[in-house]
This record gives sequence, C-alpha cells and structure tokens, in this order.
Amino acid sequence: MDMRPTDKNTARTDNGGFRRPDAWGLSLAACALALAGLYLAFPDKVYVFDGIMFASIIERAIDEWRQELFNRRHFLFNPAMLLLRDALSGLGLRISGYELIQRTNALLGAAGILVQYRLTLRLCGERRIAGLAALGLGLSLCYWSRATEGQVYMAMTAGALTSLWAALALVQDPRPRHALALAACLAAAILFHAANLALLPMAAAAFCMAYRRGPRAALWASAALAASAVAAPYIKVFGIYDAYSLRAFLGQATEFFSPHKGESAGRALLGRLLPDGVAAWPRLSIPIQEFAQSWVFLPGTIPALICGIAFCGLVLWAFWAGHRRPETKAGARLLLLTWGSFCALNFYWAGGAFFWGPPLAAGLGLAAAALAAGPRARNRTIQACALAAVLALGAWNLRAGILPQSRLENNAGYRCSIFVRDHTMASSWVIISGFGFPNAKVYLPYFAQRSREALEYYFLRDPKPQALAKLSAFIGRNVRYGIPMYLLSDVVEDPAARQAMRQAFGVSEQDVRTAFDPGRLILVAAQDPSLRIFLFVPRDQPEELFAALSYSVLTDSPGPRLQETAAALKEIAGGMTSAQRRRTLSVMQSSGYGAALLQAGLSPYMNPESVKKSEERIRRFQAWQQSADFHLRLGNL
Repeated sequence: MDMRPTDKNTARTDNGGFRRPDAWGLSLAACALALAGLYLAFPDKVYVFDGIMFASIIERAIDEWRQELFNRRHFLFNPAMLLLRDALSGLGLRISGYELIQRTNALLGAAGILVQYRLTLRLCGERRIAGLAALGLGLSLCYWSRATEGQVYMAMTAGALTSLWAALALVQDPRPRHALALAACLAAAILFHAANLALLPMAAAAFCMAYRRGPRAALWASAALAASAVAAPYIKVFGIYDAYSLRAFLGQATEFFSPHKGESAGRALLGRLLPDGVAAWPRLSIPIQEFAQSWVFLPGTIPALICGIAFCGLVLWAFWAGHRRPETKAGARLLLLTWGSFCALNFYWAGGAFFWGPPLAAGLGLAAAALAAGPRARNRTIQACALAAVLALGAWNLRAGILPQSRLENNAGYRCSIFVRDHTMASSWVIISGFGFPNAKVYLPYFAQRSREALEYYFLRDPKPQALAKLSAFIGRNVRYGIPMYLLSDVVEDPAARQAMRQAFGVSEQDVRTAFDPGRLILVAAQDPSLRIFLFVPRDQPEELFAALSYSVLTDSPGPRLQETAAALKEIAGGMTSAQRRRTLSVMQSSGYGAALLQAGLSPYMNPESVKKSEERIRRFQAWQQSADFHLRLGNL
C-alpha cells in the first residue's frame, strides 16, 4: 500500500514513466541555480580555524597531512576534498583548498534545497508549500552560512537531508531498494560527520515502521550494511580492537566521552547526561537561542531566547497538526525525532551554529505538513504572503549576517597575519603564545606562509620542566643555524596572554624569558600597540643569525621588509666584538651567504615538496652569484 500523499498539481507522465519538464520543474531548477549563484557571490571571509586546517591538509601544505587526513569527527571529508582537488588539477583547474571547500559547499547547498523540496513534497503533497519550505531553508542564516564557508558542516547537512528523504521513502514504500538507499545515505552522512549519529533514532524508527510491512530480511541486511560501512573504516584506520582503544578513540574524538582527571568513564558519562539542575537551565537556554538564530539574524540574547521559545512551540504545534493526518503521521514522527535528536546533540555537544541545519530543515518540513493540513492551505493569497515573508527574511539575513562575514576587512586575525608576512623574512620562525591573536596558529602558516611555533603546545604535551627543556632545545637549535625567530607581542608584552599561560600551565613570564636567555629583542615593526614584531638576537652566537638575515637582504625585493632587515643587521653588527665580526665574514662565506645554514636548519621540518622547492631556490641563488647585480648588493651589505 502506497502511503504517499497525492499532489493534485503534479505533471502527468508519458508511457515510459518519465516526468515531462513543466514550468514548475524549470522554476525549481532556476531557483536552485539562483541560490547557488547567491552562495558563490558572497563567500565567507571569517576563515575559521578548522577550515584553514582542513585546507592545509587538502593542499598537502603541512608536513603531517598524512596523519591528519582521516579525522575522527569527519572521516571522509578530507580525503574526498583532496581527491577532488587532485582531479581538478589534472584537468588544469588550480584552486586553493579553502576555496574548493567553499565552492563545493555552495553547490551542495543548492542540491540540498532540491532534496528538501522532494522530502517535503513526499510529506505534504503540495508543491507550492514544499517550495516555500525549501526556499525558507535556503535563505535561513544557518544554511546560508554553511553554504558559503570552508568547513565540513554543509556536507553534514546534505547527508542528513538525503538520509531523511530516504527514510521517508522507506516508510511510505517499504521496498528493499529503499532500505538499501537509507543504509547507504546514513552511512555516508555519518562518515562525513559524526554529528549525524543523531540521525540514528530517526533511522531506527523508519526501519521499525517498515518492518511491519516490508521485507524483513532486506531490512536487517540494510541495517547491518550501514553499521559495518561506518565501523569498518574507523576500526581499520584508528585501530579500535578492544574496550581500551575504543575509550581512547572516543576521548580524542569528542570531549563528551572524555573523563576528567581521577574520574571514571561511567561517572563522566552520567555527569554529562544528568548535569546539575542549577547549571542545566543556562545550558538549556543556549540551544534554544541558537535554534532561533539559525533561522534569522537576531542581535542580543533576550530576543533570541524569546524567538527560540516561540519557534520550538511552533515546531511542536506543527508536529501535532501533521500527526493528526493519517497520510503524514509517520513522516511527522521522523521529522520530530530528527529535530529533537539534534536539539539534544546541541545541548550536550555544543556545536554552536554549525549543527543547526538538519533540525532547521526538519522544523520547516513539519511546518509545511501543518500548513498543508489547513483548510486554506491552497489559498494563493496566503501563499504569496508567505513567499514575501521568506524573501524578506532572506534580505534581512543577507544585510545583517551574510554581508558582514563576507567582508575581509572585518577579519582582524587575517589582517594581523598579512602584517606578519610583510614584516618577517620567509625562512624564519614566528613565536606565538597560543593565547593571543585570533586563529594565529593556522592563519600564520596558511595566509602569511610563515612557520609558527606556539608555546601552548609545549605545555599541552609535557609537564612544565620537560616542556621548558624542549623549548630551550628548539631555541638553541635555531641559534646554531641562524634561523631568525620573531616573537609577537602576545609573547613579549601582552598581560592577558601571560595571565592565560599562568592559569593554564603555571608558566610565568620569567620562565619564558629564561628559555630565550641570553639574548635581546629588536623591535622590527608595529601595526598598532597590540601587534608588534620583535626579532630575537642571541648574545653569544649572533654570527649565524647575521648570515641568515644577509641572505634575506640579498634576495628580498625592495620594500619595508628589506629596510627593516637591513636596520636589524646594522644594530646587530653594532653590538658585535671585533672577533665576532671576523667570524661573521667566515660564516657568510662558508654558508653561501646564509643559504646553506637555512637549508640545513629548516629541512627537517619540510615535507618532500618543500625540500625540492628550497633546493631549487638555492640553485637559482648560486647562479645569481655570478652576476654583477649580486656583487653590487653584496658590496652594499
């Protein structure tokens, strides 16, 4: 028995069973293309930490990209994007990793609108109402943001939408192919992001509903296929073979399962499932606010909380209205389970705005079912007003939310990274605290193309004495090879960053200074009082640093950085003894004017591709030494 709602407006089919193109279908395709163009026209310039890290892996730009390729939370995302970029490169299309993710998300967003339309049409049977629900999803703040950013969450949302659509198809028509489709969609959705585990209650409900009327053997086989398709790759890649390895994997995958020091795993899980009653109410208000803000940009906490309560009430009312109709009863249950599961996920595992695409789609589907159940659902005046409201919502979200985050001038961290790039030499280390400038840990390697070392990582990996010893060894090695070390002001003079280091690890300003001593700092450049760049000059062995900086002066283009490096050389030379000056000349000649020193000092940190590029630069530098221009520069030096 086919339980699908009938659509009185659907086009007839020919004898072959294929739907002929009609005005409605063409309009829907045009709408999806328009939304894709809208998403591509305003790409996100927020450049969040995770997105830059994924882009570095996709581009193979970091040495440990092989170790980071399979992520515990989004297993297939990085490999899929890496293969896609390789395929495009093979066709002659060069594109950065971050831009590739953004464009893929825009296309996935447009495709997701079509899936939302199809699943809503299955539920309510009214094309105009289904179209309104799909357009409302596409113009919502959460969905629109996910379609413009360089992150994994649009892939997560698209996987949830296809899984929900497959579940509705299975419930309405329990055939083996629909069961297999649900299993495949669910497995892919979870492999692209583990947050889609929240779909399991919905999928289980769909299998149970179909179990009464469908082929039971096919349902069991499909469920087993989905479970094995998810579990097998994780077991193989992460070596999960027993309870200990499973606990370690879960602890690294999400803080939800990670116990505090001295706390058993069972008590940790119970404490997160049953939080303190007083603390639970503020936590409960956060997902309610986020649900409202996923739909529309709302400044302030109180308006978001009020709207969130109202929206949650509307979803529950819509479920009640849709559940009363026999033809939409099963679908309304699946949508409510999806909405409730993701709301619970955002309560326990705070994903912020990132996880709200699937519950928003489920809520709009329920609203469409409730609207279609009304006696005046086909009133064109009401539908026109609803369309105007959705378009007005999209215009407000564009003005208040999308446009500001698409403007690069609003990204302070990006401006800082470009300033660092313009005032430091390429073959150097930039030392940061890890508590200062926003996203500096990924912005400096990706945008500034500078190697960075975060003090925070030393103390996260080891106790304080061992961490300080390793930091001193790192500094000493750079001194031996003359590799310039630039310290940003968050290490040198930012009270907030120092306080954060002291509170997190018990590391004082004196501890950091001791690791760098003996030496002094030279102010190289200042963007403003909050961002200043200092060059560390060792007291006892400045000759190698002078040689390395000389290489920069000889090869750099005219500009502020060249002038700043030359000024630093002059100051270093002014503090040298006669013996140090004589040794400096010897070091410069023996190291090829600093090139060999930098190559030997930095090559252990390079991947094979970077080593080849470095060797090619040195060959060009050696060839250039035969020219008159080189000797002119050397004489000026």
